Amino acid sequence: MLLLVAGCAASREAVPFVTASSQSAVVRWQQGGRVFVREAVCERSDAGAVRVALGEKPAERQFSLEPDGWFIAPGWSGEVGEATLDLTVWASFLTIFQNADRLPLGERELHTPAARVAVDKTRGGLRSLSIRSQDTAESLSVVFHK
Repeated sequence: MLLLVAGCAASREAVPFVTASSQSAVVRWQQGGRVFVREAVCERSDAGAVRVALGEKPAERQFSLEPDGWFIAPGWSGEVGEATLDLTVWASFLTIFQNADRLPLGERELHTPAARVAVDKTRGGLRSLSIRSQDTAESLSVVFHK
């Protein structure tokens, strides 16, 4: 007997997301030669989950990260650290957004083997965030509205 499993993603029951706060932003997402510029709504729940919805309602694309590190993206879900290469900038963005309260004020650059990250945080929260993958031709820039 041959068992073939292809394209499977881990699954689990979704936890209801109840928005506690939200911020509007403009997102510029580049994958290779394709560039997408979209309005976005970045939301937080009281439970610590975060969600980003791109485009008008219903959202064109939606990405979310649970407090336990469960990452949900279009066509994929699993542990945030196991995200596919084409989703790593989104996984990084949601992780930084989820932990923004812990970031110091001011402008910071972070360099890891996988990404270059620039963050600007004021007393009012994140002002901008930029992530460039070192592994793929992909980048994500986010400018938050007041």
